[in-house]
Amino acid sequence: METSRSQLVESLTLQSAYFRLLETELITLKPLLSQLRKQRSRYFKRCEQLGYNMVECEALCSPGTMIDIWEEQFWYHSNATRQDAAILLNGKLEGTFLVRKSTTGELALSLMLCGGQIGHCIIYQGSVGFGFTRQTTHFPTPKALILYYSFHSLEEFNPQLKTCLKYPVLANFP
Repeated sequence: METSRSQLVESLTLQSAYFRLLETELITLKPLLSQLRKQRSRYFKRCEQLGYNMVECEALCSPGTMIDIWEEQFWYHSNATRQDAAILLNGKLEGTFLVRKSTTGELALSLMLCGGQIGHCIIYQGSVGFGFTRQTTHFPTPKALILYYSFHSLEEFNPQLKTCLKYPVLANFP
């Protein structure tokens, strides 16, 4: 009887620890879920801006058809020259961008600006990470830098660049 009791106590202790672990995981997932809801809302707004109705937006945003436009394949074009970037960006929306290798071997951001102008910025790699100046290389990867500036204006870096990185050039936006 005592053995059964101790086994039961041990089992309940393990189950209790497991449930606390699950609860902790659920608590950490709540902000991620909120972030995903906001991201879905942004996708719907972009769909509507591109002229799709709600049914078409829903079809485009369903898990089976949705692609992650923030994957490098849609914005990284390693062999593109500055002139190639200008051709790829020509006629695109403000905020359309690509990352390429510069002639010095560093990464460069090419971006469609307001009024059809194209801007180019070096992406520096420091000992800690990547950034637009040697003093601000705190992004661990180029993708982290791209994702940050997809939600924050580039004017944080340069007051003349009043746009975000909105549309990866190879993701088939207009």
